[in-house]
Formats: sequence, structure tokens, C-alpha cells
Amino acid sequence: MKKIDQMTKEELVSEVKNLRSRKKYGLVWENKPEKVVDDCTKKLPVLIEDTKKNISADKSSEINNLIIEGDNYHSLSVLNYTHKGKVDVIYIDPPYNTGNTSWVYNNKYVDSNDQWRHSNWLSFMKSRLQLSRDLLTDDGYIVATIDDYELFSLGLLMDDVFGEQNRAGVIVVENNPRGRTSNRFFATSHEYYLLYAKDVSKARLYNLPLTEDQKQVFKYEDAISKYRKRPLRKSGASSRRKDRPKQFFSIYINPKTLKASTEKSKGCIEILPIDNTGQERVWINGIDTFRKFAEDGTLIVEESKKGYSLFVKDRIKAGRKPRSVWVSPKYDTASHGANLLLKMFGSKVFDYPKSVWAVKDFLYSLIGDKPNATVLDYFAGSGTTGHALLELIKEDSIPRRFIVCTNDESNIANDVTYPRIKK
Repeated sequence: MKKIDQMTKEELVSEVKNLRSRKKYGLVWENKPEKVVDDCTKKLPVLIEDTKKNISADKSSEINNLIIEGDNYHSLSVLNYTHKGKVDVIYIDPPYNTGNTSWVYNNKYVDSNDQWRHSNWLSFMKSRLQLSRDLLTDDGYIVATIDDYELFSLGLLMDDVFGEQNRAGVIVVENNPRGRTSNRFFATSHEYYLLYAKDVSKARLYNLPLTEDQKQVFKYEDAISKYRKRPLRKSGASSRRKDRPKQFFSIYINPKTLKASTEKSKGCIEILPIDNTGQERVWINGIDTFRKFAEDGTLIVEESKKGYSLFVKDRIKAGRKPRSVWVSPKYDTASHGANLLLKMFGSKVFDYPKSVWAVKDFLYSLIGDKPNATVLDYFAGSGTTGHALLELIKEDSIPRRFIVCTNDESNIANDVTYPRIKK
């Protein structure tokens, strides 16, 4: 490279333009061109229907699901002609790039000795994520599962493609409760789901149905519904009087009737939101909401030797907002992924399949009861996403469709994905 004082004016201008065009923040990597991407600029891939493999469980249904066998970049290129702006959720489980030769780049297995391993992976992912964005509906989502090997790289890459402002969540799922004992330090027991919206201002998240354990918490019942008792005095963050001064007010209890009011009357006991340490706290709501609670039977007043305690009836709901950490035996990949396939096929047919119930619950949180929603998975592997959506449909009878794409490496499309969906 020439020294600056040896450059011509034209060379200096070119160098300045190059420097200004560089990213100021984010991922920078050596882009290694991928042959399949270059080929698609010259030739358009074509899908050919194999009518002999049609599966018809319900001939009256107008829903057509698709299993596409072939390179996923080819598949995405074609889908951008047929399904642009029509996909509600893209769920992908890409290669984790652990160095165990689990994926191919430019017709070559990528292993831990490849000095371009991370750059190749980023180039591979970016080309597919860019095509993915145009497939999503305006209120659509894309979710990518990943582990620690490429977590930070994938997060920055998805920030770049979908916009950091559209990052809807980073969810931790305990997929291996026993922990990976081969780890040198912590025994890894989880993986991540990176969730991005096409436009976060238009996207919606659906509540997950309550589990049996969650339902058990609502152990009281009146003529309206089951409920649990929630303390009227607020605790934790923003619970001090100086934080919410309008929620600090006197409540008066009639000791004979245990009726509560904000109006002082003869013989009533004044109650203030002061905790056991003498700290001035606040009530969970303002004075108008309290009056409503007192009138409609939502308020509970209990008397004990220590005085009076105030609660409100927190009524049972049909569902609960999904949390950022998912822990349940049904998300165990060994029990509900590998062992499930073992029962279906009688032998081991795929390494590390996802729990079908983890995928099912995640899809429901994104599409809920929305009819005719379309879900795409272009790293379909054994077909867990299609299986999960079929389980969801079987459960609530709401019509939805899936498109799953996989190559036929090691005959997986014909020996595993297709027969699994058929079963």
C-alpha cells in the first residue's frame, strides 16, 4: 500500500470515500462470496411439484402446506416471487457453527480448522436474512435459535438487517436440564431465541395458555371466577411515597362491617401504606381505582391480631404474557426431540432436534388464534416446525399453513422430514 504522501489526488479521494463508507459501529467481516448467491443473479430457481408425494389428510381443506427440497437460498429466492409480504412468522434453527462440520459453504464442510469459519457463517446468514425480511408481513416476526458460539455475532447481524429498534426479545429456553457436562466451565443447559419484528410498532405478542401449575395459584373462587389475593400495598420498584405520591392516601376501615372507604367517619380505623419497617410505601392504584375496587367487590379486608390487611382479587385469566426465560420439562430436547423421533422411526434419524412443544408454544405466542397464518422454516431439518404447527392446529382447529425447506443432505428430506410430516 502506498504512503499517503505518495498518493495522487484521485487515489486520496478514493481512499477518503472508502473510509467514509465503512461502518462506524457493528459487525465487520471478510465477506467470502457464496456461489449459490452469485448463481441466483444469473438464473432463477424453479420449483417442480412431485404429485406422487402429495399428502391429503383432509380433502375439504383449502390450506396447502409445502415441503421444499433444495438449497434454502434457492427456496427463498423463489418464495420472494410467490410469497413476498405474506409470511407471518419465520422460525429458523440455523447451523450453530460449533466447528463440528455441521454445515456446508461453497460445497465444502466448514470445521473448526477453517480460518474463515466465522466470516463464512456471517456471509451465509446475512444473504438469507436479507431475503427473509421481504417475505414477512408488516406485523410479522422472525425468530432464530442460537447458542453461545455465534450469539453475539447473530445479534449484531440481525440488528443490522432488521433494525435494532425491531428487536422484540432475547428469550432463554432451558433445553437441556441436565447440563452439558463436557463443558469446561458451566454446564450449559440453555439456548437462545432471538426475536425480531418486521415493524415492532405493528407486531403483537399473544398470551400463552396457563399451565396447570399456574392455574393452581388461583385457589379462591367467588360467583365470578377463580382468583388469588394480591396485596393492595405496593412493594418493590417504584413503591415509595416519593415515587408515586398520588398513590399515597388514607383508607378507613369500619371495624364492624370491614367495609373500606376513603371517607373518614366515626369509629373507623385509618390505614396507610406503611410497611413493617416504617417505610412509607404506596397503594397499587390511585384513589379512583380503589373506590371502584371497594364498590364492585374486588377489595378484600382481613382482620387479624396484627391489625388489618388489604388485598384485591387478581382474577384468573385465559393466558399469561410469555416471559423471557422458559423452563419446563416439555422443552427438553432429549425427551421431546430425540426420543420423540426415536418413537416415530424406531431408530436415531437426526442429531439434536428441537422439542416439538417448545416450537409449538413459541409459534403460538407469535400467531395466537390468527387464522390462515403462514409459518416458514428454511432450516427445516427433521421437520419439527411443521410438526409443531400441525399439533397446534389439532389442538384448536384454527387453520394455518407451513412452508418448510431443507436440502436432501444424507437423504434427510426423503428419509426424515417428509415421512415425519406424513406421520
